Amino acid sequence: MSLTHPNRLVIAILLSTALTQAFALAGPLSPPPGPVASTPALESRIPITQSTCPGDASNVFIIAAPGTYYLTGNMLVGANQDGIRINSSHVKIDLNGYTIAGNAPTAKNGIVTAASTNSHTIVNGSITFFSNSAINFVNSQGARISDINATLCGQVGVCVGAGSIVQRCLVGQASTGYVLFGDAITISDCTALNCSDTGYQIPSGCTASRCTATLCATGFYVFKRATLESCTARQGTTGFASSGNSVLRGCSASGTSGAGFQCNPGDLLVDCSACDNFAAGFIVQGARVQNCVAADNSTIGFLGTDTPSVFVGCLARNNNAGGINAHPGSVIRSCAVNDNNGFGIKVTTNTDVIDNTVKGNNLGISTPGIWCAGSAQSRNQISGNTVTQCDVGIQVDSSRNAIFANKLSGNTTAFSVAVDNRLGTIVTPGLTTTLVTGSSGGVPSGTTDPWANFVY
Repeated sequence: MSLTHPNRLVIAILLSTALTQAFALAGPLSPPPGPVASTPALESRIPITQSTCPGDASNVFIIAAPGTYYLTGNMLVGANQDGIRINSSHVKIDLNGYTIAGNAPTAKNGIVTAASTNSHTIVNGSITFFSNSAINFVNSQGARISDINATLCGQVGVCVGAGSIVQRCLVGQASTGYVLFGDAITISDCTALNCSDTGYQIPSGCTASRCTATLCATGFYVFKRATLESCTARQGTTGFASSGNSVLRGCSASGTSGAGFQCNPGDLLVDCSACDNFAAGFIVQGARVQNCVAADNSTIGFLGTDTPSVFVGCLARNNNAGGINAHPGSVIRSCAVNDNNGFGIKVTTNTDVIDNTVKGNNLGISTPGIWCAGSAQSRNQISGNTVTQCDVGIQVDSSRNAIFANKLSGNTTAFSVAVDNRLGTIVTPGLTTTLVTGSSGGVPSGTTDPWANFVY
């Protein structure tokens, strides 16, 4: 049905009014005269050339002013020269995927800073064949180093000062992979390969996470009050060596010719593992070792030396010269010690061996599951342990020890205890003679003494 003439007129008037209001709300099409904010410019980048960064006899290039610089191609560094010298703070260098290479055996450093210059950033490239270091920032603080491959350096791959961050780098075939010189440095997701001395030197107050050392004489050397998280050492001589008072969490060592871990007083090791090493898994002096695993090592799983240590919730399995050998005064609690070639747990004096599970040790060698091997009046406490399938369950060679509330089964000899010891009653409960179903039945234990030892 078509609209009548009056209706068409009304609609035309309404449309005209709506368009007028829309233009009024939109404002003028041409802005008024006056200043207009400009679009932010892209970051200004400076190519590293002889015209922008002229060098001298000792340096191929010298950066003298703050800014963002980038390589335009591969560069060679001659005898007794440094590649790039930074004489200003707040300098960023993007290697742009290129390589800085020493062109003579005496080429010194790939990139080096002047004293008291700080806040440098180096990213994205390779540095190789220098007699000193790939990156030598020992004189500066607050550096940011990421995505760098540093190889064939006579001394150090990457050296940074306090407050620096190192990420996703690789150092191969240096004397020392990474030297962190100062506190509050973090290094993460890095690799050290085939370093003749040390993969990483981690000083006080610094943190390393998810880093790997392979074929380094010492994978990680940890100064006091440092923190390592989820780091890995493979092959080489020693996996981790700590000066004490540091935290190692979730770290692992394997295939080393020496100990997987060497720890000192005040160290805390949590959820760490030492497996398939050609010496001891852990050599521990005055440390707390918690929920750690020592397995398939060529000598002992856990060896305590010089100062009492604490072992809690650890697993020692299939080590070739015993499970846990504690220094006098130590505590061994709630550990599982299984299938070791030799003793399960060995102590001498003043040590608590409490609530452990010891099973299947000795493997044909006449040594005990738990062994008190001290001299007279050793005063060890052996209580609450379960010992099964060993040649001798619990052997006590010394006097004045307390042996209570242990449970032994399937051992060739349950107890071998010398005179003058506090030995709880040894009870062998009877066996059930009928099928037991439900919540009644069973055979009395034969004692109400809560400190009795049970053989079953």
